[in-house]
This record gives sequence, structure tokens and C-alpha cells, in this order.
Amino acid sequence: MLKGTAYALVLAFGVLLLVEIGLRLYIPAPNEKSDFVRHPLFDKIRRPGFSTETEAFGKRFVFRINDLGLRGPPMSLQKPSGTYRIIFVGGSVVENRFLPEEETFPILVGRELNERLGGVPRVEVGILAKPAATSEMVLAQIANNVLELSPDLVVVQSAADWLLSVHPDYEPTLAYMARELNPRMPFLQAIERTLQDTRLVQVVQELRPPRNRTSKLARAQAARRSVPFRDPPDSHFERGLKRYWWNLHRSGLLCRDAGVAFALITKVWLYKVEQPPEENDALWGSYLAANVRAGGWNVSPLVARRWVDRYNDVVRDVAGADDFILFDFAKTIPNNLVNLVDDVHLTTAGNLAFAKAIVSELLRGGTLPQATDPKRRDPAASNASRD
Repeated sequence: MLKGTAYALVLAFGVLLLVEIGLRLYIPAPNEKSDFVRHPLFDKIRRPGFSTETEAFGKRFVFRINDLGLRGPPMSLQKPSGTYRIIFVGGSVVENRFLPEEETFPILVGRELNERLGGVPRVEVGILAKPAATSEMVLAQIANNVLELSPDLVVVQSAADWLLSVHPDYEPTLAYMARELNPRMPFLQAIERTLQDTRLVQVVQELRPPRNRTSKLARAQAARRSVPFRDPPDSHFERGLKRYWWNLHRSGLLCRDAGVAFALITKVWLYKVEQPPEENDALWGSYLAANVRAGGWNVSPLVARRWVDRYNDVVRDVAGADDFILFDFAKTIPNNLVNLVDDVHLTTAGNLAFAKAIVSELLRGGTLPQATDPKRRDPAASNASRD
């Protein structure tokens, strides 16, 4: 019995090996289907040059990453003369994976500025983001990638810190960004990566239908509703505040030292003290499977509201203390299902509202901001602790 099983396994392996060799000889490598590549500083980043057809909310579009690893139009490493370059840095809210590129607020900002300024200067926009990007990742991206692009303005929104601070693997050091929160066993990781590199798997992936992002969101929302609320202790949220302040502060100082203007955006979250049923059904981000497996956490809207407000206070405090530009959308953009599709991700209308407000603020003084403009900020700055 064992001998027969071993023989069958060897035969199957031999057949698969011959198929792999044949595919490599006669079929060119298809377009890479993996969104991400490993990176020693950032764990994973969007694959430069990646593209895939996507479907979400009744729209089909191609999600593209340019050769510099940015979502947005092609961009040269060397900034052209007469160009004002804006790089938006952050997580999934900034990236807008659910929407076509032309409906995302960073791209809308670039288009509106070019129309209003008549192309003098020509405004160029890029989006450097990945889902669940923490402030550690933002700081490292600015230090290692963003400033190399010679931006005139860097705009940051980091939305994941408050929630990831309750994760059992939370590590408030820069080493945190170079490893996965829930790493699988090394042996299983090695098998997975080997399979991903085979031509057979690549060909099968190439034949898959476009990803339906809407159905993925619906599954996540249903999973959260199936688990009762269970809130972590306040100390879990509290432990991320100090690191959050320092990471945003240092990100801005790096830009200022490089002669680059710096702006922060507060987060618009759907959470409310009393959450209407239709909004409650839209939530999923406050429930992470990793958190539930390890600690049983499924954060209630009441507690989530309290802590996203605390983290937004940190953003306001950094902007106020350092005279950075502040887009305080948590106060000015309504947190409802007109502007949000779930906990925090923007609808087309929400992106448009962001873009209009950003353009209005950037042109408030008549010209685009430079690093030497210390007064372009929201006057309301909260007193969040950084000690």
C-alpha cells in the first residue's frame, strides 16, 4: 500500500515536472498575477509594473501600478522641469483599490489642479500605498522611496495604527514593518512561494476571471456580523499613540529637511456611538480574523469611535506642533454611506469630496504650497500626548 502510494506520488511529480518544463520552453511568462513582492523594509509592496482586470460595484477596470511602484500615470524618476509633483502616501484609503484610477481622490486632485492652473506648473500625482499601512511603513517609504522622487508636496494618511495596535503580534519598533503579523510556518511559506513561481500556476492564474472586489467585501462584512462584539482593554489601543505621534512627526521633518511641503489627513470613519443598522451591516474592519483567533476581539462601534477620535487628535497635534498642512476631513466630511462604502474606504462621492477640499486648501494662498510655507494648516489642533 505504502509502496503504491509512493510510486503514484513520484509519477505525479514527474508528470508535473515535464509539464512545467514544456510550458517554460514553449510559453512565455504571462503577466505577473501576484499584487505584491517581498521587500526587506516593508514586508510586501505593490509589484512595479503590475496590472490586473478588476470588477467592483458594477464597474470593470484595470488596476495598474507604474514602473516606480506607484498607482497613477507613468512617472519618470527624474522630475521634469516645470512640474509640481505630489506624492500621496498611506494605506488602502489612499490607494482606493475598489475604484478606477480616475475616480480616486489623488488623481482627481491632480486633474483639478492642472485645469485650474492651466498647466503652469504642470501637476504630477503618484500614489504610494498598500493595505493596512501603518505609520512605521509610511515613515520608511518616505525615507527610502518618496524623497528620491523629488516631490514638492507629500500628503499622508495612515489609518491602520489604531486597530493594529490591538494585534497580539504588535511590536512598536521599526522592525515591525519587515515581517508579517501572522507568519505561516516557514516550511509552508517555502512551498507557497515555490508554487507561485511555477509557470503552470502562472498560466492558470492568467486564465482566472477578473477579481470581484464587491463579493470579497460582502464576505468580510458577513464574517464580522457572525461574531459578537468583544472589545480589547484600553491599554491595547493606548500603546500605539506615542509611536504614532513620533512616526508622523519624523515623516514630516524628513520632508521639511529635504525642502518638501508636508500634509496630513485625518481619517473619516463610519463608526458612531449609536450605529444605524444599515451602517452596522457595512462594517468589517473592526473585526480581524487574526485578532479574533488570538484574543477574541471584535471592536464595537462605540469603542472604535472613541479610539479613532484619539488617533485623529494625534494627527491634529502633530500638524499643529510642526506647522504642517492639515486636511481635517474627520470634521468636515460627513461619515455616512454617501461618502463611505464600509468602515473607512471612500465611495466615488467621498473621493470627490476629498479632492475638492484638498484643491481648495492647496490654492487658498493663490499658489501651491512650498516647504517654506509654515502657516498653511488647520488652526484647530488638539492636545494629544506625545510623551
